[in-house]
Amino acid sequence: MEYAATVRKRPDGLVLICVGLAWVGVGGFGNALIWDDPNVQAALQQMTPGLRLGTAPFKAFMAIYGALALLSCVTVWLRVRWGRVAYALWLVSLVAAGLAVVLPSTGQWAVIALAVTVASTAVAGVLYPYIARHTS
Repeated sequence: MEYAATVRKRPDGLVLICVGLAWVGVGGFGNALIWDDPNVQAALQQMTPGLRLGTAPFKAFMAIYGALALLSCVTVWLRVRWGRVAYALWLVSLVAAGLAVVLPSTGQWAVIALAVTVASTAVAGVLYPYIARHTS
C-alpha cells in the first residue's frame, strides 16, 4: 500500500490537454500526407483560390508539428520536467506551420490563415503556465 501513497492524481486539465495534443499530432501527420493527392489539390484550388496548403515547406512543418505534438502529449502525460520544453517546442512549430500557410497564400486567405495562427497560438500559449506548474 505504500505505492498508493506516492501516486499523484493527474489533473483533469492535463488529461484534456493531452487528448488535444494527441488529436493535433495525428492531424499534423495527416496534413503532411494528404496534400500530395492531385485530386485534393485541384479541389482545394477550386474551393479556396489563393490558399496554399500543398507546398513542400508546409508538409515538412506539419510533419514536425505532428511529431512535436505527440512528444509533448507523452511528456505532459507522464508529467516529466521537460514536458514543458516539449510543449514550448510544439508552440514554435505551431507558429512555423501557420507561417508556412500564410506566406505563400494571397488575399483574404492569407489574412484568415494569419488570424487562425495568431488565435491558436494565443490559446495554446495561455495553457503553458498550467503545464509548467504540473510537470515537474
